[in-house]
Amino acid sequence: MPPTGGFGGNTGIADAHTHVWKLSMVLAGTAGPALLDSYETERKPQCELIVEQAYARYIKRVDPSLPTTNLAPLLGDVAIELGSVYCSEAILDENERRDDAAPVEDPQNPSGRPGTRMPHITLQLNGASCSTLDLPDNGFALLAGADGLHWVEAAHSLAAAELPLTVHGIAPAGALVDADGRLEEKVGIGVRGALLLRPDGVIAWRTARAHPDPLVRLRDVMTPLTFGR
Repeated sequence: MPPTGGFGGNTGIADAHTHVWKLSMVLAGTAGPALLDSYETERKPQCELIVEQAYARYIKRVDPSLPTTNLAPLLGDVAIELGSVYCSEAILDENERRDDAAPVEDPQNPSGRPGTRMPHITLQLNGASCSTLDLPDNGFALLAGADGLHWVEAAHSLAAAELPLTVHGIAPAGALVDADGRLEEKVGIGVRGALLLRPDGVIAWRTARAHPDPLVRLRDVMTPLTFGR
């Protein structure tokens, strides 16, 4: 890893952050071993991109005499560090194309699409401040919109079946209070939709709609995400 940009250490941390929850769930028996295969699928393209970015910075900042043929255009540092867009079998899109996704996005203008990091939004939970990034515990977390009680109830049923799932809803569907009223729009779930967060804070799935049988739909989503467990 060229030193320009200072990306080496943060890349290693991101590698571990992406891998450790998968390893933990497989060892605990709450996910199938095939989940581990998604590590390289997600991280290798990101690492290659970061090396290219570091090398481009080296040429522009240190040695401009080096060839600039096919040199990658510079991306913003914040996008490189926090804007990874993952594409793997551990990410489920609902009516969203994968092949048109940029490898990174600006985390200051998040899309909320599956494969991206959940944006930090301050909420209130039982009278205390919390971040959206704190919602996952040791497994997946469901977050439903204010009219998403059907998703909340279905998720509680799945969690009762010992799936690694914590459940949150924006009031009145749950105990979360979004004082600024911007979360549902920012992450693209609307008031009737929901999303699933992975333990690493990456959005694994989302929908902006209700469903005639949310329990069946959530089970259909959770099964491939945990690789049959």
